Amino acid sequence: MTPWCCRKLGFGLVPEPIAEGLVRWTVYSLATPSRPEYVGLGEAEHGLTDAIRNSAGALQSLDVASDRPGVRAELSAHLRSRPNVDWPGGTPGRALRVLQRAEEIAAILAIASADDPGGALSASASTLRAQALRPLSEAVRTARCAAVNEAVRVFAEQTAREG
Repeated sequence: MTPWCCRKLGFGLVPEPIAEGLVRWTVYSLATPSRPEYVGLGEAEHGLTDAIRNSAGALQSLDVASDRPGVRAELSAHLRSRPNVDWPGGTPGRALRVLQRAEEIAAILAIASADDPGGALSASASTLRAQALRPLSEAVRTARCAAVNEAVRVFAEQTAREG
């Protein structure tokens, strides 16, 4: 599972699976709260798509992207091994779709990380490969934050209308 942080409020949450379907979240204080720039869900989704395209293009141009036998099965197994998160009823569908897509890309990045240096044949090519993947990791984080922010916004509006 991926840690979540809210720098604006000065804390981070780190999940730890402790049993089948059971996750313990630990709250950590962040040393210097900062004010992150707000990114809307649509912008984050578009950013994720652009990052995928740009990273794939960069990897192709570096000639370090290659088909690996069994990678689809490995990806499926990786995704199945992760705990399913039960989001509250009423969570916006688009937010859930963005979270799912971000989770899939994060799984691909985890597999790519485990396969380091991938098709890179030199230290410099390995460094360039890592640089090509870094914006994709950032886009995944941004998409997750935007999706959760959207769900919180929707729930807050529902609560305000009901109250």
